[in-house]
Amino acid sequence: MKKLITILSLALTFVLLLTSCDFFKANLVGERDCTEHVWSDYKYNELVHWREYTCGCPWPEIVEEHVNLDGDLLCDICGFQMMIVSYDQSAISLAGEKIKVTYNDSIDENYRVFLQKLDAFAAKFSSSAYEKYGEGKNISVSPISVYMALALVCECGDGETRQEILDAVGVTYEEVNKYTKYLYAFCNQEFYTWNEEDERVLSGYELLTNSIWLKDGVQFKNDGVQKLSQEYNCDVFQTAFGTEKAKDDLKAYIEEKTRGLIDGNLPLDEETLFVLLNTFYLNEAWSDIGNDLNFTTEKYAFTNFDGTTVNKNLLMGYYEGGKAQNFDTYSVFYAKTTNGFKLHFLVPNGDNTVDDVFTQANIENVLSISSWGMYEGMICHNTRVFFPEFEAEFSESIGNIMQEDFGIVSLFDIDKCDMTNVIDSNVYCSDIIHKSKLKVDKTGIEGAAITAAIMAGEAVDPFTYEYHDFVVDRAFGFVLTDQYGTVLFSGVVNTIE
Repeated sequence: MKKLITILSLALTFVLLLTSCDFFKANLVGERDCTEHVWSDYKYNELVHWREYTCGCPWPEIVEEHVNLDGDLLCDICGFQMMIVSYDQSAISLAGEKIKVTYNDSIDENYRVFLQKLDAFAAKFSSSAYEKYGEGKNISVSPISVYMALALVCECGDGETRQEILDAVGVTYEEVNKYTKYLYAFCNQEFYTWNEEDERVLSGYELLTNSIWLKDGVQFKNDGVQKLSQEYNCDVFQTAFGTEKAKDDLKAYIEEKTRGLIDGNLPLDEETLFVLLNTFYLNEAWSDIGNDLNFTTEKYAFTNFDGTTVNKNLLMGYYEGGKAQNFDTYSVFYAKTTNGFKLHFLVPNGDNTVDDVFTQANIENVLSISSWGMYEGMICHNTRVFFPEFEAEFSESIGNIMQEDFGIVSLFDIDKCDMTNVIDSNVYCSDIIHKSKLKVDKTGIEGAAITAAIMAGEAVDPFTYEYHDFVVDRAFGFVLTDQYGTVLFSGVVNTIE
């Protein structure tokens, strides 16, 4: 039965959604106090994961009872649809707030159209980042992280600022509002298998988080912040921008969420009013039973960007159905991980270089391939990829890309930027920072990314102040309390010298 369940779980991995009650503990990297949540009713907790089937059976007890032999995604015992209810409870979300995502959502025609638009955005952003920063370098960016950060900015903004972001991504506000939560759910997944001891173990996972960091003492709009929390799954934090503690807290959060792959330092100062942050982490294996890929026994001459060659033993991917697709300037095929992640390789043909190949049009073309030509008459094609271990990373401001290549202009202009859904003060985006790192080796793929939109300006204090003097000029009593209100000392002073 367990082997049967393993097969079932592999078939349904993309609908097994992970959601976490995720509360930041700043003391992960030291003894300093936790950054304060805006609403402090919720206790600080460690990372918690749980799932529940719609038929009411808890996970994982349900594994021994629920089967799906006919592939109709209905439980063959109770008849309920095999879907997961994913519970989210961020810093100020209502307890029990749910994101319901099913297999049917993943194949919904409108959602698929939305994903196609994101593919076009990803292709354009990837090629723009390489064109501006990548020549001669190993470079890795995370379009999903950039999109998530822009979605948060879009929700904060209004008017021309919002519309420029929508136009840049090629989506409508209604699509952003409805489908971003689906995307969030599908980018938080756990994958399980059975080990040789017949124990159920985690074989890979994705972790995507959104958060907003607010400056102490600044008046923000509660409705706007609550919407970010409840509809975009944002954790909400309050901190003292302009201090080393604020930098340290944000750094610790980033590095914990990305498992130390990303340097969490961001250019924050006293003019920072709030930061919209996305983090993403992926850890995935080639084999669900922990087997590493083998290396070729012979070495291959690998030609670098500058024309030099290196003799390397290459990794041998598993055979996949289909064959390489050949185009004018490049050929493409993929290596697939145990849970279905595909690593596509675009290899230049002839005298073409990677500069000629890594273009928006070619990336969109690869993303649109639906058939790899597995069957031709009575021939069944299977192909494996030989490829080198590699690392690639990116750490740059992408504000110039957003302005020059995507037309997002008003966001960076203090006189035009409209963030009135969360704050009435004049603010603008001082920078958008994107950091990404990808490691591919014989064991699998590990990657992480962050995108931070840093909003700056002068906060307008909504209050009128009156100033008074209180003069202690006679004998007096006193009470000294600590930060929790506990009385530490009390007494009377009748005489001073």
